[in-house]
Amino acid sequence: PGSTFKMVTAIAGLEEGIITQKTTLRCTGKYTYYADYQPTCYNSNAHGVVNVESALQKSCNCFFYDVGRQLGSDKLAEYAAMFGFGQKQGIELFGEISGLVAPESHRESIGGIWQAGENLMAAIGQSDNSATPLQLACMAATVANNGVRMKPYLIRSITNRDTGEILQIQPSQSGTVNVSQKTWDLVKSGMYMVVNQQGGTVYGYFRDFDIVTVAGKSGTAETPPKLPAVLFAGYAPAEDPKVAFAVVIEHGGGGGNVYTSQVVKDVLSYYFSKRDSFDSVSDTNTLLP
Repeated sequence: PGSTFKMVTAIAGLEEGIITQKTTLRCTGKYTYYADYQPTCYNSNAHGVVNVESALQKSCNCFFYDVGRQLGSDKLAEYAAMFGFGQKQGIELFGEISGLVAPESHRESIGGIWQAGENLMAAIGQSDNSATPLQLACMAATVANNGVRMKPYLIRSITNRDTGEILQIQPSQSGTVNVSQKTWDLVKSGMYMVVNQQGGTVYGYFRDFDIVTVAGKSGTAETPPKLPAVLFAGYAPAEDPKVAFAVVIEHGGGGGNVYTSQVVKDVLSYYFSKRDSFDSVSDTNTLLP
């Protein structure tokens, strides 16, 4: 999941009292807590002094490295499970997989060794973590819903061909993430800043987008030796959410935010318009076929 996972890390850190809204870290582009292992922010960018909101906005790895170090992988995995990571979501499709949220205890149970630095990687959605796009969309929806996890479904109704009886499928709740409203407000604020404030990782691609206000989180997930995957998960409208989304472009490269943003803009332009043809949504789109 890459940095789209940072919402989970932020929530865990806030709820466990490791950080508050006032907690700051000075990012120099490199995390230097360990003498022999010093991972960086993307391109070693120095973000200056950040708190949880601006760390989400700028996707500051160093801030979340520090949270992950203090949380530990088992506690982080506990919060990830609340959001449905590592579990099937129950959609009506064959072949759904559960993904993987594997803390230190799991690695050791299969005979492996967990290095302390891997707590840092787990906190930014790397290490032994994998997720499906559906899980990312459900996570975004859960944040938008202030912790109410809904079960995803495709079938709205089933008609009995013999009797004509119609069975309506009703939305159902699959769980609840019980955290404080203050925590939800801070994470939502950070996601809003990602898209709508200068310095946000996708601000440049949305500053002229006036169809609907979007909140979200971009991500880049390393998949060596291939190019990294690029991701974007969020919801809209930011002030009254109706739609949650997740876009994943495998091996899209480090500059792939432009493409995930364009996908989201095109789909939301269609969804929040009265048009009945997707082809008519973007007349000036030169980025995607």
